[in-house]
Amino acid sequence: MDHIADIPDQLLGYLSHQLNEMPLFMPVTAENRDEMRGQLRAAFVQFSTEVEQRTEALLQRWVEVTIGAATRLPSIDAVYVSIWDGGISVRAACKWNVELRVAFDIASIDVDGLECCEREYVELPDGTQIELDSQAETPDEIPAMAVVPEVGDVIYHLDQHGQPSETTSTITAIGPQSLHGGICRVYNDNDQPIDVVRAPGHDPADGRRAWLEYRLAG
Repeated sequence: MDHIADIPDQLLGYLSHQLNEMPLFMPVTAENRDEMRGQLRAAFVQFSTEVEQRTEALLQRWVEVTIGAATRLPSIDAVYVSIWDGGISVRAACKWNVELRVAFDIASIDVDGLECCEREYVELPDGTQIELDSQAETPDEIPAMAVVPEVGDVIYHLDQHGQPSETTSTITAIGPQSLHGGICRVYNDNDQPIDVVRAPGHDPADGRRAWLEYRLAG
């Protein structure tokens, strides 16, 4: 499956390099060499018992760095749209970084009296809508990243007439993302490449996201 980037090897190489280049913690002498070996081993064991917490903390920091970079790169004017309480639409001006797929500089708006935010997306100048992974964020200068497929998400396929059907498959690998719009290339459990767009109204109750097969007209 040559479409899958060998990310684990890249990360292992990166982490190994960082460890090898780590500044000297304290001098290692003939007298304390064995003790230092034991302390290092104990530290690595401690890390191994905290994998989930440390993974989430590091990932969150990398996300924040990515968002920070987005604010310094060329962007386009767009509209941040949130749908509340069964259909009330709230629109706010924002900036959209096309390359990193992040919305930022979201104008402050008044949502007092609104209770349940059901959907959030960015609307580009050509009308393209890009679903956002809001995680209960509000459009108050908080950057928001585009929703991207994850392994295990559900694909709803189109029928022979190009209409949504009840036929589904499961995403098993992620391919490249479109830099414009919400189209993503994924692979299903038959190793078949499929272009998909978000289908938020079909999300399963188990927490996975739903995606709709996308085909170019004609």
